[in-house]
Amino acid sequence: MLPPPSTPRSTAVVAFTQAAFHYRVVCEDGAYVRAGLELSSRHLYTIGSQSTIEVLERCVNNQGLARLRTRDGWISEMLNPLSGQRGPIVELVPLQHPLKFRITFPDGALVRSGIELSSGVVGTIPAGQEIVVTEKRFSDTPSYRCVPRLKLADGLGWISMRINSPPPSDADVVELLGLACSREVDNYSTMFDGLVSVHGAGMLDGEGDESIHGYQDGGSPLDVTSGERRGSLSMDLSVSEPQPVGKNRHTRYEQQRHQQGQIADMSEKIRYALQPASAGIDEQSGTATSKGDQYERRRTKEDHSCLVCFSACRNATFVHGESGHIACCLECARVLKGRGDPCPVCRLPVDSVIQHFWA
Repeated sequence: MLPPPSTPRSTAVVAFTQAAFHYRVVCEDGAYVRAGLELSSRHLYTIGSQSTIEVLERCVNNQGLARLRTRDGWISEMLNPLSGQRGPIVELVPLQHPLKFRITFPDGALVRSGIELSSGVVGTIPAGQEIVVTEKRFSDTPSYRCVPRLKLADGLGWISMRINSPPPSDADVVELLGLACSREVDNYSTMFDGLVSVHGAGMLDGEGDESIHGYQDGGSPLDVTSGERRGSLSMDLSVSEPQPVGKNRHTRYEQQRHQQGQIADMSEKIRYALQPASAGIDEQSGTATSKGDQYERRRTKEDHSCLVCFSACRNATFVHGESGHIACCLECARVLKGRGDPCPVCRLPVDSVIQHFWA
């Protein structure tokens, strides 16, 4: 990271401040700062409403609550639903200016389509490349230590600020250069095009996924259990950064872009072929698709909402044995799991809670 210079009003100071994660207290009662991660730890002091505080780390405690580490303690991100209250305590302050970073990790930076480490791989950015960032956030997983993520200005995807490994192996992936000017933001996609090795879904480029995002400990993230969250850090989606891009990256890039376009065209043709030509068509595939479309149109927001809070979307699965139920949002699911409650649908004991994504 760039050290803060002495001139208080310089652009470097603004950039350094923007690169840090700042949260604003929005709860009227303020934010309780405690000495430890758990709510049973000692209360140190209370931060007043509308105050801004720097956050160094985000993780989920044993009760399933997202906690934020400040310079002298821990605060909760949301109100504890077990207290009968709901709502945010603090909210992330968005970037006021786009920032410019340089990739410093020797193997480059892995670009994913979403903020979570389980989202699809888009490609890699080689070391030394400068990037422009318009948004920063913490991921929801791994829960023991959420990863700070950066969104590329051209909307291509997200990269990590540091390696997803326990300290001291969590090396920085990028270094801050300063504020990005409007010209750099406008021309970023043109400047960036051709320097990313795209690996679309279903592509066979001769290297394989292992060379891009293999697991650092050689194991599978499916081996992790909820009780091993803190004891086995490297088994919960510990994704390593990609291997260096080869000498023929530009040629390979164009070939992969062509393959990606072919796959997209094929997907569109399949989707079009499965649609009924008219409302009266009686083909088996057409009828099934038509009924499915009608069913989806009848589904309302309430059908997709969490069964506990009735406000957030269902994005978590209660896993029990070889089956599971999609019933809650990730926040509520973690709280229920932390409290030891059974699955709210079938009442079976919950082995783990996972966040799911539609491919």
